[in-house]
Amino acid sequence: MDALVQHFIYPLSHAGGYVFEGGRQITPDNYWASSLVGKTDEWGMSTGYRLIEPGDWVWAYFSQPIAQILGVGRVVKPVTWHARWGRYSVHIRWDRALTSALKKKPIDYAEYQQQVQGAAVRANKSTVQVLEGWLLDHGSRWVSEARAVKFAQREVLQRLGQAEFRARVLKAYGGTCAITGTPEEGVLQAAHILPIGNGGRHTVANSLLLRADVHNLFDLGLLTITPGMKVAVDPTVTDGIYRGLVGRPVSVPRAVNRQELKKALTEHRSRRNK
Repeated sequence: MDALVQHFIYPLSHAGGYVFEGGRQITPDNYWASSLVGKTDEWGMSTGYRLIEPGDWVWAYFSQPIAQILGVGRVVKPVTWHARWGRYSVHIRWDRALTSALKKKPIDYAEYQQQVQGAAVRANKSTVQVLEGWLLDHGSRWVSEARAVKFAQREVLQRLGQAEFRARVLKAYGGTCAITGTPEEGVLQAAHILPIGNGGRHTVANSLLLRADVHNLFDLGLLTITPGMKVAVDPTVTDGIYRGLVGRPVSVPRAVNRQELKKALTEHRSRRNK
């Protein structure tokens, strides 16, 4: 399965002895108490932790006795090791609107019939079709946007001279995302402001060091930088993670030629508006 956007089904049941944060029993009502306010939860991962990535979907599946999917959210940061739990964990930000829709009308197991026992599993091809169809039916633009974002990421990694260019940009920006402040090198990418072959060059002044998902939105023109060096996000991107970036100042190190950088960003905005 060539899943550009991955979906994981996370089974929940109090029978396993697990509890939510604060010792709350694993019940639909206790789940909705956090998910319907857009909370970000940290959940343990005993399987799938090598596959799941930021931006992937996580579906909350209550196995017994109801066998229904009651909520959905997205992974917001790379998987980390949780020392106290003795296993990996994933941070999930629940989508309030979509989870509210699932509360009113859950997805029954009979609609997709992929077996899920004990631990999170990646959705198979037929289940993905059901889940993405549900998202599109409920007005989520993220499915098509995320596919475009992942495709753009592939093209970025194939650009001539990318490895050397990335090393120089990492050094110039001190290994920190210019927008989110993320210091995790594994998810950072050197973004060309103006594409190579379209007026851009492999120079630090034509670059921003960005977290992978932010880079992809930037390449698609869904995220731009204002003349005042602050973040602007296209209104079609409704996810709270990215709406929260609006107005955030962009961190540009002294080593970068700010005048050339601003000139490139101006051109980037103008191409977006054409």
